[in-house]
Amino acid sequence: MSRDTAKRLSEEQEWQRNQGSRRADIPPVPLRQMPVEPFPINVFPERLRCFITEAAKSLNCPPDFVALSMLSVAGSCIGTSAAIRAKADWIEFARIWSIILGDPGSGKTPPLELVMHPIHEWQNKRADEYKRALEDYKKALAAWEQNHEGKRPAQPEMEQAFTTDTTLEALADLLEIRPRGVLLYQDEAAGFITSFNQYKGGRGNDRQRALTLWSGSPITLNRKNRKLHIPKPFVCFLGGMQPAVLTDLRGEMSERDGFIHRFLFVYPDPLPLRRTSEELSNESRTAWDTTCQALMEYTSCEDGSPRIVNFTTDGLASWHDWLDAHYAEQNADDFLYHLRGPWAKLQSYTLRLALILHMLRVVCNDIEDMIDVDAETMARTGALMKYLKSHARRIYANLRDTPSERRMMQVAQWLQRKGGIASDQDILKAQVAGLKTADDTRRLLETMNQRGHVTLTPDPGGRKKIIVNLVTDQIDG
Repeated sequence: MSRDTAKRLSEEQEWQRNQGSRRADIPPVPLRQMPVEPFPINVFPERLRCFITEAAKSLNCPPDFVALSMLSVAGSCIGTSAAIRAKADWIEFARIWSIILGDPGSGKTPPLELVMHPIHEWQNKRADEYKRALEDYKKALAAWEQNHEGKRPAQPEMEQAFTTDTTLEALADLLEIRPRGVLLYQDEAAGFITSFNQYKGGRGNDRQRALTLWSGSPITLNRKNRKLHIPKPFVCFLGGMQPAVLTDLRGEMSERDGFIHRFLFVYPDPLPLRRTSEELSNESRTAWDTTCQALMEYTSCEDGSPRIVNFTTDGLASWHDWLDAHYAEQNADDFLYHLRGPWAKLQSYTLRLALILHMLRVVCNDIEDMIDVDAETMARTGALMKYLKSHARRIYANLRDTPSERRMMQVAQWLQRKGGIASDQDILKAQVAGLKTADDTRRLLETMNQRGHVTLTPDPGGRKKIIVNLVTDQIDG
């Protein structure tokens, strides 16, 4: 809170103690939710845009939930098969760590599951293959144990494209089997964040290793029975979370080591609940399924190294223009300090997302396979980054709100949905913002009145309740 704001509140509280009403000459303290951009679905190839819009309408969820999930899944499908080169010593893979934020009942899980469908289907096929291979192995092993002829049969291993196991040991085992990469999927992302060192009493260095997973630096694990070295680990992350949970995990998501800055967040405005008759068409579902299949079948070079994607001349100029503007934004005198961490990661994310959008255009036959990243792809990437920056501003602003400020915002938004007027008893009965006692409700409403967010008047019917009117020009979002 600024000194001016604190001074205004102090003056207002003193006036109320003396006069019993609110001073009209003291300007109110604004209560605002940072505005966010709508998701620019035109960054996707045309055949995938219908999937986003139809899925969002069918599930009655923001299209953001569908679209951001698609980017993480697409990145995991590409894996280590391709990389983008900004210059000789700057190469990025399609590693995306994304979290969709929404209040309880906002419909986070259904879009996650829908977008994950092609990955689940791929995994089901691998599981069937593994089951058959395991039966063959058991028969071969039994025969070998009888005569010991030839080499002992090798036990089969199941290749996994995704996992819900958050331990780094488990991830390393999977990456050894599938060097192309793994998607770590958790519909409740808090599990990933709180899992570090869970078997070590907090004394391990899992958190530091997790930081290296984002950059793809080599990891070495000393297991009880062997040493495990992964030279180029590739892990994407996809999950959902409630904003209140993110706030509770501020300690775990520490900004000191930049852990939180490695995630892309979206936190769109909630949609009103409604019955839906819209359905996702088979054509749109198939378009997404076949796109993921094509990305997973995209092969690296014969020696196992990734196919390197460069920039065309106009694409490189567009990348340089974006990067110059990005740096100029951070060099400005009024740039917020708490955004420096996430903005530092966004330059890598711009390349990673450009690679994903480029590969989507390739497998959707919008462009030829071997063409480099052009100005069109970079224009789409620029629109996507503008969108992501707006959501980052909202998230990091919310992280700096006090618990009381967040509760006031929730009450104001609830009042807005109720037409701007209700009683204190209505608010308590609905347990808005977790309010459970009359005293807590009155105290919060009095603070909101002091700040100019609401006006409070006694019930004209003489009952022991207060009528709460929202000052509508003091809230956005």
